[in-house]
Parts: sequence; structure tokens; C-alpha cells
Amino acid sequence: MVRVYCAGPLFNPGERAEMDSIASTLEQSGFSTFLPHRDGLEFAQIKPA
Repeated sequence: MVRVYCAGPLFNPGERAEMDSIASTLEQSGFSTFLPHRDGLEFAQIKPA
């Protein structure tokens, strides 16, 4: 399966929501996605925003 790195601005809730929407659309089309604010920041796992 192809994994897509979703890169884009993540500076405010609106930008994060837009990236979530893009990732969701890709996932519904059969892609696996990596979204930094959802999947990759270890600090976010320690202290969620």
C-alpha cells in the first residue's frame, strides 16, 4: 500500500482541520496517510494540544 505524507501548514485549528480533511479523502481513496500532528509528534502523545 502506498503511504502518503500529508505536508502543509499546521499553525492553527483551521489549517489542521484542512489537513485532516485531505488525509481523510486520501484514506477513503485507498491510501495510507501520515499526518504529522496526528501520527508523528511524540510530544503530542505526551501532552495533547
